[in-house]
Amino acid sequence: MCISKLTNDIFRDCKMLGKKGVESESILINFEDVDFSASTVNGAKITNLSLKSGTTGYRIESYKQLGGFSNAAVASTDGQEGFTHSITGRIEGSTLEASERLKELQQGRFIQVVKTIFKGSNQEDEFKVLGFSNGLELSESTIVSNENNGNILFTMTTLDGNIEPYMYNVLLMGDSDSTKEAFDGLFA
Repeated sequence: MCISKLTNDIFRDCKMLGKKGVESESILINFEDVDFSASTVNGAKITNLSLKSGTTGYRIESYKQLGGFSNAAVASTDGQEGFTHSITGRIEGSTLEASERLKELQQGRFIQVVKTIFKGSNQEDEFKVLGFSNGLELSESTIVSNENNGNILFTMTTLDGNIEPYMYNVLLMGDSDSTKEAFDGLFA
């Protein structure tokens, strides 16, 4: 096990108080579509998220804070410590299309780029990336006809037996405007 040292102070900054929640949309990307050799990562910061030619991300829309993410630290007995990621979402209605999308989620592996309500200074902490190192897989899905307006709820988590090196990655491709442009363009 590698032991690291703390490298900076941890202060309470009244100008940087957290804000809970995510914006109404995020982007889900097929893990195999990420061009990891062209993507640039420095610690927890991703400065270039590149997809393979001809591929795109897919928008997930939510409302009223019904989509979100959570992460947890994992202590390990085999010397490998890290974090697990979990995202929640819903697919509106019990339609044929909804059933098709859920089957694709069940058979795939993904990363998710989330636009958070907390933006940080100069909008530099707005976009979080989950599952960048090992991906996310569908771990639960439910539909109860008399609950949640008959919508399908789903959870995607870090693959069993794997960890991510960071609680989340922050995506900043140059500046906040360039990052938002890539996000809005589905990273295609």
